[in-house]
Amino acid sequence: TMVPEATGATFVSVGVEPEGLPGGVIYLPGGPTRFLALMTDQASRQSAGLPSIYLPTLDATWTVTALGFDPLVEHEVEARLAIANGYLGCRSALAESDNGARPASFVAGIFAAGVSGLPELVVCQDWRKLSLLVAGEPMSLMDGDVLLHQRTLDLRRGVLHRVWRHRSAAGRITRLHEVRWASLADRHCLIQRLFVRPENYVGSLVIVTGLDGQVRNLSGSDHLRSVAVGAQPATSLTMSALGGSPVIAFATARGPEVTIETGPEFVCERIPAEVALGCGYEHQRQVVVYASRDTPGPESAALASVTMPTAACALEAEQAHVGAWASLWREADIRIEGDPTAQQAIRFALYHLFAAANPEDERLSIGARALSGEGYLGHVFWDTEIYVVPVFQHTHPAMARALLMYRYHTLPAARERARSMGYRGALHAWESADTGADITPSQVIGPLGNVIPILTGLMEHHIAADVAFAVWQYWTATGEDAFMQQAGTEIMVEVARFWASRALPGDDGQSHIRHVIGPDEYHVDVDDNAYTNVMAQWVLRRAAEVVRTAAQAWPATWLAIAAQLGWQADEPDQWLAAANTLVTGLDPATGLLEQFAGYFQLTPIELPPLDQRIGPADMLLGPDVVAGSQVIKQADVVMLLHVLWDHFAADARAANFAFYEPRTAHDSTLSPGIYGALAARLGDVDKAKRYFDLTADIDLGSEAHSTADGVHVAALASLWHLIVFGFAGWRLSQNGLALDPRLPPAWAELEVPFRYRTWQTRLRLRAAELDVTIEGTGTFGVHLDGSPARTLAPGSYRAVKRDDRWQWLEAA
Repeated sequence: TMVPEATGATFVSVGVEPEGLPGGVIYLPGGPTRFLALMTDQASRQSAGLPSIYLPTLDATWTVTALGFDPLVEHEVEARLAIANGYLGCRSALAESDNGARPASFVAGIFAAGVSGLPELVVCQDWRKLSLLVAGEPMSLMDGDVLLHQRTLDLRRGVLHRVWRHRSAAGRITRLHEVRWASLADRHCLIQRLFVRPENYVGSLVIVTGLDGQVRNLSGSDHLRSVAVGAQPATSLTMSALGGSPVIAFATARGPEVTIETGPEFVCERIPAEVALGCGYEHQRQVVVYASRDTPGPESAALASVTMPTAACALEAEQAHVGAWASLWREADIRIEGDPTAQQAIRFALYHLFAAANPEDERLSIGARALSGEGYLGHVFWDTEIYVVPVFQHTHPAMARALLMYRYHTLPAARERARSMGYRGALHAWESADTGADITPSQVIGPLGNVIPILTGLMEHHIAADVAFAVWQYWTATGEDAFMQQAGTEIMVEVARFWASRALPGDDGQSHIRHVIGPDEYHVDVDDNAYTNVMAQWVLRRAAEVVRTAAQAWPATWLAIAAQLGWQADEPDQWLAAANTLVTGLDPATGLLEQFAGYFQLTPIELPPLDQRIGPADMLLGPDVVAGSQVIKQADVVMLLHVLWDHFAADARAANFAFYEPRTAHDSTLSPGIYGALAARLGDVDKAKRYFDLTADIDLGSEAHSTADGVHVAALASLWHLIVFGFAGWRLSQNGLALDPRLPPAWAELEVPFRYRTWQTRLRLRAAELDVTIEGTGTFGVHLDGSPARTLAPGSYRAVKRDDRWQWLEAA
């Protein structure tokens, strides 16, 4: 029986649970030693005068920590520990100094033309600036002694912590604990909370905070101009991009004791305080943000929403935010026993993916670096549909739906792009921002100052198939006919029209797709790229199925769509004819797919083992040498095997993996996770685990220097692919689900949630035992380890591994 005082508490078990872990209880192994550590920590929290929510969780697999301060890796830390909620994003730059830092706050969907003329994600007003004056002297990492400096991102709660103990030249020791979060319960709200405690002195403090519009992008673009600076009734700073749009308003409440200083592009608050020895002083800021894409009057909306954070309101806001994150994790957390590093890596990946998503706004997609940096100018690529959408459709489908609706809303731009190139239908942009227009740069300056032409915008057309593939997969995974009636059918038809006009008949009686770039960007302007052609073939056939289903299942809706699109009854026949004659590059004798026409005639080059490679192949060998060789940048044919697994025979899958793996440089962060997923599905779990570790290190490793420009969204999503499609072995099959699990030897247990239609499943995998729990409604067929489908209903099921084969037991 629980005493009233324990209501709402977190319960932890540190010992053996013979009857299983009770519901709602967290298990932390370690017995009496762990129990003592827990009690010691709770005591320290009490003595610090801080509620538990304001200190990160004890479990290191739920946190990412940066100890000390190293300017050489500070930019990576800023991105790695970024906070976001799908609308707002903020790097974890130090609040009191911008010296050498790259602070940036972003509002999703706010783009403006940079110095290159291309739209870039705008760095918005800096809301998190802070200066602490002790006896009139500012605390600084550059002066005095740093006794402790630590930043910790609490992945479970979406909260950034910073603890800093500082001894001034005069010997005063001050402890500062700063907490920041971007509210998941109110996406327009940012919170910064400060706890300051003098440890050996009595005296005066002054906290200086504010809103600063004197910001610029890395490109050098100075986008923002002040529209209004306000101090009554709340502090506010409203700015617009050059040309007057968009407009972004930041507002924060102010107390009566605050002194205000304003300038053309900043507003500053000074809060004085007298502090006693050992007693803490607390200050909380609520910053509300609106943009003109949300409302015609962003400044009025921000001022109307901002409130003085009373204790009761603050507690309510905290609980709502933590509760929102708890809800996300409840349906998505992957649990790994036996490998804390892997456990931390997948939680880090899921945190950044969820922090980038906003299911409430279908006008937006997710850029390659999310809201954690300016890499790729914030542009959207094929990564979103092929890597990110599958994660969301099997955890939180509303997030996936919103991303696909972005592609629907940008169909006008996709149609215009296809038309401008002489094709029918719709070709989505290779790089896009808010409007969906293609904004791929035409050239870049190389490391030696040379001009390098960029052809991806002109030739990397597989993006069209990627979008249609994501639409079909979402429909298959969710069964949501309403989405297909509203948007999916139209996308499929327009993409099929594009491919039917893009594939041209040749003298050999077959259809060809010429002058393309596949996922491997080391080989440009090639003919009949296997990934492109097979995906186009697949789309043409699936689109014909969609039209047939729509006409039969939703006749009124289909008639309206057909009238709008100028439908011709013979179009499906044209699609199927094009699909049936398309060159695929498959050699029936060997099972090998030639990556593109002529690839097998290129020069073979033996690459060193992965752990011995010292740089990108095109830089070490030269781009011309690489282009004339069989060295490929990233998964191309292997990516095709990953997305269309059931399309190929088992022997062909194994043969192509064995052929292309030694030729792949993995010079794109999109690559190793996919190779890991394929290795796991082919049964080589040791190799798959090595790829897992390599992928995790992209953003968490000691050499993760490119993370300075933002975390790598596709690489993070590929960790989920590797675990869920690889080790857990889930996949969508033609008539239900397939399951073929393989546990890495170093892992004691793997637990994976997986949503499919009306089911919420949870798989618990051990070396020779498998438990599957199904909640929801309905029955579906599940193929286990290649066996005939067994029809399952909600309930609990167990399988065991005998003679290296999984077999169902009776329902538990």
